[in-house]
Amino acid sequence: MTTQTRWYESDEFTRDFLPWLYRTWRQGQPRIEVKRTTPSDVWARMSSFKVPCAYCRRSMHPFRERRGDRSQYCGVTCADGLSGSCSKGASAANATAAISQLIQRHEDSLGKQEGLL
Repeated sequence: MTTQTRWYESDEFTRDFLPWLYRTWRQGQPRIEVKRTTPSDVWARMSSFKVPCAYCRRSMHPFRERRGDRSQYCGVTCADGLSGSCSKGASAANATAAISQLIQRHEDSLGKQEGLL
């Protein structure tokens, strides 16, 4: 388990998982989604990745599958947070915003690299 508070800045996250994430917006807030083209071996590693909840610090799996459409996403709070205080606080909003910024920087760097070719 990654124990650092800002786990989304870890080498494992930025190197192995960040390229497979993208942002959507819901009610003006970013949501972190997993690309449908993510290889199954990468998804297996993502789904076993454990980190502390952004609010209460309980161990949790940030990469999850939605019920219904089976789309995959990255959450920053524990399962208790899905309906409780963990997901409603500034800690969750700040962590999601930080991941959103990392995705934007990653996408910007890809655009610059393509321009060099």
